[in-house]
Amino acid sequence: MSKVVGIDLGTTNSLVADVRDGVPVVIRDKSGDALVPSVVTAAPDEVPAMLVQQLKVGGLMAVPVGTVMQELRILRRTETGTETLDTLPVRFVPMTNKPKDAPD
Repeated sequence: MSKVVGIDLGTTNSLVADVRDGVPVVIRDKSGDALVPSVVTAAPDEVPAMLVQQLKVGGLMAVPVGTVMQELRILRRTETGTETLDTLPVRFVPMTNKPKDAPD
């Protein structure tokens, strides 16, 4: 028998439920929250060229890069190309209101 899963994908939060014995049951995260953030990130090793090409001259862009240790690169498009203004360390943490899930 196949399993049925329903996803309410919102712009800020999402909710997932599966059907057990004909009844929808909300799936909760490890901290017990039913709502989970709708933000998903997967950073490439380098800033994708296609992304930079979309940046207009004078425009700024903040892009997370790196698969193991991530950093946030602040880029600016100039008349002659693209320059990196700053590189900041990034630490992604679970989005929760439960203190026990916060990193040390």
